[in-house]
Amino acid sequence: MDISINSLVFCSDGECGKTIRVIIDPIKKQLTHIVVQGKGLHAGMEQLVPVDIILESTLDEIQLRCTRKEFILLESFLEYEYIPGEEGLFDFEQDHYSMHPFMLPDFEDEVEYEPHYATIERIPHGELSFRRGAKVHASDGTIGQVDAFLVSPEDHHISHLVLREGHLWGKKRVTIPVVEIDRVEDNQVFLKLDQRAIEKIPSIPLRKHM
Repeated sequence: MDISINSLVFCSDGECGKTIRVIIDPIKKQLTHIVVQGKGLHAGMEQLVPVDIILESTLDEIQLRCTRKEFILLESFLEYEYIPGEEGLFDFEQDHYSMHPFMLPDFEDEVEYEPHYATIERIPHGELSFRRGAKVHASDGTIGQVDAFLVSPEDHHISHLVLREGHLWGKKRVTIPVVEIDRVEDNQVFLKLDQRAIEKIPSIPLRKHM
């Protein structure tokens, strides 16, 4: 199956969002999760979706085996951690209170406060997250960006990386066998092949919307 970043995602009862990241196990070279950004009333949500509940997928769409109600109950990808205040407020000591991340006190410009919180991405231990546009490096320089992964539906093993390369008017897709991946780091892929070898691989035409 094709797992593409920025694909539309559907639950059994309708559209629920789009993929904004994929998460892989770099040792086993397996896809473990996709991160789906909700739509509509749930536009601010980013849900961590296990690959096991993907029913089927193409480069444009992913179908999940859950309802939209079940989707919003999945584990959130983002976690907010409150940070204690830096100075006293309302006669409280600085370590006795925290500011809510979405609300700021209004003191008619007498005192300025910034939201006191940190955003934490809940990436499973030992795994890596890839966003759309993650850089792909040939052995002799940067060659393009991650567009998708081709994944076996039986064991979720990644068979190919779909590379998007070229300039604005000459973009194309190239499928790189996973055995040609030298290593992966956070949001970057390093290949064993040089640019000349990659240019010889047959390309796939890009759809206009991608």
